[in-house]
Amino acid sequence: MGESWSLEVWAKLPGYLALLCGTGAAVALALARGPQSGAALAPGLARLARIAGLLGVAAIVLRALAHAVAIDGPAGAVSLDTLRLVVIDSRWGGSWQWHAATAVAVALASWRAGAARGLLLYAITLAAAILVAPFLGHGAGTLWRGALHS
Repeated sequence: MGESWSLEVWAKLPGYLALLCGTGAAVALALARGPQSGAALAPGLARLARIAGLLGVAAIVLRALAHAVAIDGPAGAVSLDTLRLVVIDSRWGGSWQWHAATAVAVALASWRAGAARGLLLYAITLAAAILVAPFLGHGAGTLWRGALHS
């Protein structure tokens, strides 16, 4: 539980925060469209969705760098070979690629989350990001463990 453990925790935190805030923004935006709507809140909620989307992309980059540092020390964060090992060649390489793809998809969809059809796309990409998130950790062993962690 040394320095690498602390780095790992701080690298995961922004990703979980992004998913939590993004989910809250999506639900609140959907509720704001109801009969007793809070339409005045919609612009702020759409902004929160965009911030959460960008934070999710930054978080996956930070997490990859943290894993590279855990493998190869501080030099690992700037070593393309170590980063390649983490995000492509490792046991979790496929999970990294799905995680990064869904983070980018959420970020792109977040720019249209304020519109009715855009909100549906945002919610779908957000659900996909939530489903793939556990496959970089304890849920990576089997599909059942991943589903349970999701």
